[in-house]
Amino acid sequence: MVESIVANELIIRFCVFIGLFSLFALLEMVRPRRELKASKLTRWLGNWSVSVINTVVLKLAFPVLGVGVRYWRVRVIGGRSTG
Repeated sequence: MVESIVANELIIRFCVFIGLFSLFALLEMVRPRRELKASKLTRWLGNWSVSVINTVVLKLAFPVLGVGVRYWRVRVIGGRSTG
């Protein structure tokens, strides 16, 4: 099961994002909490942009961080890394 989750991680993340975004967009239309100062299109484009940037940064950062931690472990702690 874990393998299937890892293999489909991008699809799962995208579906969860779309589902939550749709839910909150619907709630915002049905029962707004305050008056809008910016258009919904502007706000939603900003939300989508943050999500895309977050995904790209995570995809790039995690492999680099893994290499950095291994380097730190070997250089600072000493000895061979087991992995």
